[in-house]
Amino acid sequence: SLSFFQSFLYMSAYITSTDNAYGSIVGGGTVVVNGFGFQDTMYLGCRFTGSNGTFYAKVADITYIYTNGLNGTRYDNASYVNVSMVTCIQPEIGMDASGPVTVEVTLDGFVYTSAGLVYEVVAPAVGYAAFAGSGSSWVAVKDETYASDDLLKVRSFDIFTVDHNGLRLRVLDTTSNTLSMNLSAYTLQVPGSPTQNGRRSRSSDCPASIATLATPVFVPNGSISAPSVNGVAHFNGGHFIRPPAGSFVLSFVDSVLGWTYIYGFSVDVGEAHSINICRQPPSTINNLQPTLTTQPTLYLEDVAGNQLSLKDLAGIRVEATYIIESTVTTANDPTDEANRIRYGVPITVKKYVSYEARVAQARDDLLTFEGIEMTGIYGKSYTINFTGYNLVNATSDPLTVEFCRNNTAAYLAGSSVQMYFAKPGTSECFVCPTGALCDGTPNIVLQDNNLWRPNNNSYRLYSCGYPYSGDSCLAPDGRCKEGYEGVRCSVCSPGYSRSELECVKCRTEAEVSLLVLLLLVVALAFVSILAFASFNSKVSDALPVVIKIAINHLQVSNRIPEVIFTPPVFKKLFYAQQQVSELIRFDIVASTCAPLNFTTYDIFLMTVFLPIMIMVFFGGVFLVLHIYRAVRGIGPKYLVPVCNHTTPIRRDRVVLLVARFMAKIRLAGAKNLDRPNRDDDRDYYFTAIQLFKATCIIALLLVYPSVLEKSASLWRCEEIVYGEGDDYTIRQVLIQDRSIDCDANSHKAMQYGALTACLVYCIGIPLLLSSLIYSHWTQHGRAHARRLFAFGVGGFNIKQWWWEVVIMARKAAIIMVITFVDSLYVRTYLAMWIMSIALGLHVFAKPFERKNMYYLEGLGIASIVIILNLSLLYQFETFDTDTIANDALTYALFGITVLVWAALAIALLYYLAKRIYHHFTKTQEAANEFHTGTDDESSGGNPTPVSYTHLRAHETPEHLVCRLLLEKKKKKNQSYKRTLYMCHSIIYPTQKLTI
Repeated sequence: SLSFFQSFLYMSAYITSTDNAYGSIVGGGTVVVNGFGFQDTMYLGCRFTGSNGTFYAKVADITYIYTNGLNGTRYDNASYVNVSMVTCIQPEIGMDASGPVTVEVTLDGFVYTSAGLVYEVVAPAVGYAAFAGSGSSWVAVKDETYASDDLLKVRSFDIFTVDHNGLRLRVLDTTSNTLSMNLSAYTLQVPGSPTQNGRRSRSSDCPASIATLATPVFVPNGSISAPSVNGVAHFNGGHFIRPPAGSFVLSFVDSVLGWTYIYGFSVDVGEAHSINICRQPPSTINNLQPTLTTQPTLYLEDVAGNQLSLKDLAGIRVEATYIIESTVTTANDPTDEANRIRYGVPITVKKYVSYEARVAQARDDLLTFEGIEMTGIYGKSYTINFTGYNLVNATSDPLTVEFCRNNTAAYLAGSSVQMYFAKPGTSECFVCPTGALCDGTPNIVLQDNNLWRPNNNSYRLYSCGYPYSGDSCLAPDGRCKEGYEGVRCSVCSPGYSRSELECVKCRTEAEVSLLVLLLLVVALAFVSILAFASFNSKVSDALPVVIKIAINHLQVSNRIPEVIFTPPVFKKLFYAQQQVSELIRFDIVASTCAPLNFTTYDIFLMTVFLPIMIMVFFGGVFLVLHIYRAVRGIGPKYLVPVCNHTTPIRRDRVVLLVARFMAKIRLAGAKNLDRPNRDDDRDYYFTAIQLFKATCIIALLLVYPSVLEKSASLWRCEEIVYGEGDDYTIRQVLIQDRSIDCDANSHKAMQYGALTACLVYCIGIPLLLSSLIYSHWTQHGRAHARRLFAFGVGGFNIKQWWWEVVIMARKAAIIMVITFVDSLYVRTYLAMWIMSIALGLHVFAKPFERKNMYYLEGLGIASIVIILNLSLLYQFETFDTDTIANDALTYALFGITVLVWAALAIALLYYLAKRIYHHFTKTQEAANEFHTGTDDESSGGNPTPVSYTHLRAHETPEHLVCRLLLEKKKKKNQSYKRTLYMCHSIIYPTQKLTI
């Protein structure tokens, strides 16, 4: 009843807080309790309840309570202050109860408040611990985890003095000690299962080695040491720069007391930062098997280089992007499509480019790809780019394109397997060129000599043997022999000159000068001999005709090597006759050597202007002849004699002359009825101008084929292909001199000059020849014209006097075919048809007067037609080199050529001997027959008799009119004189008649 009464009396007290929330287990400290309803009773007391449930309530014993303070003992651990505050004296609390205890207040000794205010009691200081917070809210800092980053910040915290239970002593510890902080330990996260963070151990899926991460460095924010004040020391934390994932330990050491506090935390893998290649794709791409034999494998790292695990890879998209290139080649000529992959076939290359992407799949801690296929162009390298959002991208090592199959060993072992080479700029394999070894790469090795490559990127091989050059290339790389250079090794190096197709060392300057002088002398002598043989011949003389037939034949046949499939030895035989048949050949002497140093253009200009130089030379010669004749008084024998300028011609003398003339006509007519060529007996007189004209015609006919050939050759270019693929270029070079670029402006200008010269010579010379002969024919008679221009019209029928123009057209046609037709087959057929047409025209027209000349010319034309026909057999395998059939065919062609030469030589010797015989036997007979009269002084003024053949056979209408007028004039003397003057001025316009 007492307790109930007491409770009823004091049950309204409540507590809300305490001013000091901790104390020492030793006790004795005052705890201020705040609340309301406090009363100053004799039972007022405080109870402290430990964490182990032990009550520490030192108020009063039970006797004191029940006796209402009369008996017993009262522990005065609570003091009344006012209705809202009571002070309690903390009792001693056992070591096992340190930590939080609750404080309750009682007014009656039985009933305590139930606020559950926590009051912390601590034991004596034994070490340090880290706490974070402020005021009354402090939390012990335990192991924490950070995410790795570019700059990882470690939080700030306070180091408290703590008891054995880790409870803060706070102001209870008033000692001041210095603590130092440092990173005392670091342990890299152990690689392990795919689910564990950190570095993954390498395996077959990821053979790439990863660089070891550097030991982390902790950088404190401020000083690394701090003193403790009232049992607490403050540290501002610190940071790491890209720390690796692992376990970290910060040590706080009190060097005086020897206390150490260990703060441990861990760093986990951060966000994905970069893509790394774990397994590279293969180093090569196979166009025939485009799927990569090794698919790439990736892993991701954070900024510190920590590898992301499978769980970290979720939601991250990584793509592989790459280029696929391929080519499709088509032959420019559809007929070559079947041989498109063979070398030398002009092709059009179309490139196809596509951009592909593949998404990586997460497997374990890696990113893998499947199904990546790539093709590429030979000579190029490719890469695969790996990209992701906000990630540092990665690029694979270069992937080069595998070349074609290497079948060289099998081919050399005798297998019929085809060798291939990889052509840069394409993705296809091409058949190895004939004469080369190909190992599937762009590199080829030449097996044989006389093969030339424009450069190392070219796969079209060119011959540097006959007829392109003088066997001037050497295996295995096609380099030029000494003295050769340029395209097809056909250009002579400085210090070398061309002899046929070969380059030989230059002679000394003195020797070259002497040879040039000798060549000019021979050329002028050759023209002079031909002119002399023509001028001193009679119409019936066949020697000039044979010479002309021989020269015409040789000028055509010497170009057979440019047309037919003949062996080099046989070609040189024809080349030799070229030196004889044309007036001058600048390749006989070393014209490119000092002191001449002629270029191809110089030789062309010299050839074109050579006739002009000859005309100038012989113009001077005939000018001297004209002056000599004028000084010596040498003139022709006239139909009407030229009398002395001081001696008048009497009418009776003229009548006597006419009478004697008519008598001579009757007498000669009776004697020469059986002589159809009776007009051959007269020796004609040619003026210097007439001789000059005829000599120019001879020179022009001799130079005609050379000028056409040199002019047309400047238009004959060949295409040389340099490089392949992207480096494919075409260069046009002049065949005559392959150091000249046909596309150069200077050469184009020279080509137009050559075209002009070609037209002038091709058309002008035949027109000039025809016009001169026709004009002279009408003015001076047929016999006079035929003897003067014997080299042009000699031997032809009167109606076919222009046949030399047909022969010149034949030469021009052959030269044009040789120059502008590239195909040897077509060239041979065209030349054969031209000569066949010429043979048909010759048989149909029969242009020659003499049958033996007709047959001799026909033999030359027919031999060329036969040679061209038989030469076509060289293209068949039966007539390959070093076969019996080849030798037999060569001997047959040689025999035909020698046969024609022999026929021409025999005819030439025969008519030369006949000319000599006629000169010594007929001179005296002619003198006895026609020179029987006396001069004016010995015969009383009678003129020398004039033969019938001199006056009648070539009598022109002018001669006939004058003769008839002089015979029939019987009228006045003045009329007769007028007629005589008129006739004399018509027949002999260059002489003055004085009567």
